[in-house]
Amino acid sequence: MNTYELWSVLIAGLTLFALLGSLWVLIGYAKDTATLAKCAVDQTPRPCVSVLQLPDQSTMALFESVSTSIDGLNTVVLVNIGTTRAINVRFWIGPVASTEDRDFTTGAPIECGGRFDTGHPVKALQDPALVVVEYESVGGTGFRSETMIEARKWVRSARFLPA
Repeated sequence: MNTYELWSVLIAGLTLFALLGSLWVLIGYAKDTATLAKCAVDQTPRPCVSVLQLPDQSTMALFESVSTSIDGLNTVVLVNIGTTRAINVRFWIGPVASTEDRDFTTGAPIECGGRFDTGHPVKALQDPALVVVEYESVGGTGFRSETMIEARKWVRSARFLPA
């Protein structure tokens, strides 16, 4: 092997090493960019619709280990505790163990911090009752909230899920 061939092999090896190093750096940048994109999505404003609960400092609330209830309300009221408007709001209120098809009722858009009265009397809730709310953000992302109410007064669980 003459000097020319030796230098050609050496330069080809260094070029391969430089290209592999560049590829490794680009893969790292791609992973970091994907992480940044996920963080940006997590920080986007989104609605969060729940059943309105009032502070409850009664003795019964103390025994039930809760600090809020829907006891002072005549009807089930939805509230948007998220950071943006909830649109295409649909809700269903019925028994937890219901096996029938859920016939959702269309509601009005709920502004951030706003309320919507469903018109469903609290006294008509079956025990335990389930309130399911489906809604979208202004960007079109769908969400779902499920709230279980016991004894027509105590909110036992609330889940917020992507639709």
